Amino acid sequence: MPSSKGSFFVAMKQFVLERFGAEHWARVMETLPEEERAQIEAATSISWVDVEVRVHALHALQNVLNSRDPNLLTNMGRFEAEKDLSTTQRLFLRLANPGYAMQKAGQYWRRFHDWGGLEVERLSRQEARASVVDSVVADKLWCIQFQAYMGRVFELVGAREVRMEHVKCRARGDDRCVFEGSWK
Repeated sequence: MPSSKGSFFVAMKQFVLERFGAEHWARVMETLPEEERAQIEAATSISWVDVEVRVHALHALQNVLNSRDPNLLTNMGRFEAEKDLSTTQRLFLRLANPGYAMQKAGQYWRRFHDWGGLEVERLSRQEARASVVDSVVADKLWCIQFQAYMGRVFELVGAREVRMEHVKCRARGDDRCVFEGSWK
């Protein structure tokens, strides 16, 4: 079964607890099957969890909390990026440039997923394209969260006026998800 790192669930739980409180975390968890709840609660930053559980968790989060925050998944993606990128990594990547950071994201993909890959292409000094290849996910909510994650990574390494566009999407019938970023 394709898996992703449990760090997503660690960040998701922390995000909900900090912004909405324990009662809302309980409400999100109640909407999921018992087996999935158990996987989420047992997740650690280094554990691996079925990627379908991640998609189901995003839908549960959206269903329960979207009325409280219309930018919920964008905010969640940004929060997760802040948790995943250590201060040391941020400083090192700031010494390079955001394009280099995006190239590194392609290499880091396998640290967080045991499926697919992230192909990165530099379009110019301040533009790049990232394609999720051989993806097992075709889900709009996953893409919203991932787009925000990538945008925040750019900001964390020193980019300003970041724009991330989701130009192709498997959930819309495309063969892969493609994200284009530009920055100053």
